[in-house]
Amino acid sequence: MVLSLGGGAYVSEQTRKLLQHKAIVIWLHANIDELVIRTANKNNRPLLNKQIANQDLKTDYHNHNNFKNKRQVLQELTMQRLKFYQQCDFDFDTTNNNQEVIVNKIIQQLKKND
Repeated sequence: MVLSLGGGAYVSEQTRKLLQHKAIVIWLHANIDELVIRTANKNNRPLLNKQIANQDLKTDYHNHNNFKNKRQVLQELTMQRLKFYQQCDFDFDTTNNNQEVIVNKIIQQLKKND
């Protein structure tokens, strides 16, 4: 079974300990530039949208100021959460990789550790 958690779920000590005890924890990450692009037209990211609430959310998502704010929030969240994410069993950089490449890398790593 694959369980996909929101970015902040693994920050919870209780959640983290449970997952570390019962599962193989894999952290998928990308660089900030990639994350800004991936989230540019997403309205379902509460922490990102909350941070830009003072702006008109109907603004063009290619507006430089909007990108800058999302970039800042993404950088802050990454820095706050990094120490928790690094407690995972495996991590994979998804920057410039498609899903098939990442899935194959994960499968190869899991087979090595079987």
